[in-house]
Amino acid sequence: PMGMPIGMPMGMPMGMPMGMLMGMLMGMLMGIGLDSDLKAQKSLYNYQVQKSQYPL
Repeated sequence: PMGMPIGMPMGMPMGMPMGMLMGMLMGMLMGIGLDSDLKAQKSLYNYQVQKSQYPL
């Protein structure tokens, strides 16, 4: 309990970049996931459009 008030301010600057990096990584992963989802939807849409244009 004695070390808590001393450790908190010292730990904060250390934790902040770590939190930001984690947030950025999570954001990048989320963005990649969204990007691939959009690509998949677009290719699926294109496939459906082609099918409707060229019925077998």
